[in-house]
Amino acid sequence: MLEEAKHLEYERQSLERERLVLKEERERWEKSHEDSRIPQGAFWEVVWPKWECRAYGKREYWGILRNIPQDRNDLDACMNMPVEVKGVAIKRPDRCLYEEGSSYVHGFWMVDWDQPDCKPWHKYLMDKGCTNPGSGIRRIEAELAGINRKGQQDWYVLCETTPMTWDHITYSSPTHRDERDDGKKIAMWDIPDSRC
Repeated sequence: MLEEAKHLEYERQSLERERLVLKEERERWEKSHEDSRIPQGAFWEVVWPKWECRAYGKREYWGILRNIPQDRNDLDACMNMPVEVKGVAIKRPDRCLYEEGSSYVHGFWMVDWDQPDCKPWHKYLMDKGCTNPGSGIRRIEAELAGINRKGQQDWYVLCETTPMTWDHITYSSPTHRDERDDGKKIAMWDIPDSRC
């Protein structure tokens, strides 16, 4: 019985070593295959942020791919070209396309780090009370603040994705949004409340 246990342990260790060797070989193959897909000599012209935020803490960046080898398809080269955005290496764009009026392929990346001007906040959180007696719903309202660039931001998208914490619970999206006559952007949450 002891011999059989030793033999089984030896086989297990042998299989584990073989698995690790195969894993290393696969990683080497994937790296060499990935490196061969990168268009040699091509480069991203300056990568720029778009003006508007795409969501809370997110902005799309774009760049033009230059010096694509003649034997490469532009879109394929674009989709396999790495870039660094705000100190973070990205293997490939989220999408590539020709922008209207341009003969160059453009790459686009959604960046969700280091975007402080895409992080509005709610100010003046107000408890507006129960929506109706017996409804079990309480309404909370707040003004959306920190929308920059003098109206060039899509306030609705930012409002939809700006979180709010009430009574130790974080709500990722408001129930309703409203732009008031005075220009204030208001987020409203209808939250469960047994006291209502």
